[in-house]
Amino acid sequence: MQSVVLRVLTGARANQELTFTLAEFSTPVTIGRDPASRLAFDEAEDSVSRHHANIERVGGSDTEFKLNDLKSANGVFVNGVKVVDSAKLQHGDIVQVGRGGPELSFKLDPAPANAMKATRVVADYVPKATREASTAELAGASAAATAAE
Repeated sequence: MQSVVLRVLTGARANQELTFTLAEFSTPVTIGRDPASRLAFDEAEDSVSRHHANIERVGGSDTEFKLNDLKSANGVFVNGVKVVDSAKLQHGDIVQVGRGGPELSFKLDPAPANAMKATRVVADYVPKATREASTAELAGASAAATAAE
């Protein structure tokens, strides 16, 4: 049976996982500081609004979901992009609840057959230094190449 796994990556609830079956999406999964939220953050997460956002199934589909911003004070972001009203969620997306707030991953279990692995960002890549050559150096190199012929 298909299910949705929300894994909290940062914040007070880091490393906690919540699993929801598709049947549990008959109503949206609410996110906020309200204790009645299905994904409830505590008061320490002050960038999260009381009724911040929710995730709902689109048209009864097993693989289509959307994230709705419930007019939160600090916004909600998907893969670093601010959501205006709502945004489609895909397997592997990272949701940030409020700028600087907790992050969570959105995954389908099992993963859809067409789910592609996210592109890895190489943070330690440093390009080689380049230097400028003067026109005299270029002319000298050209003359040396012509003489060698």
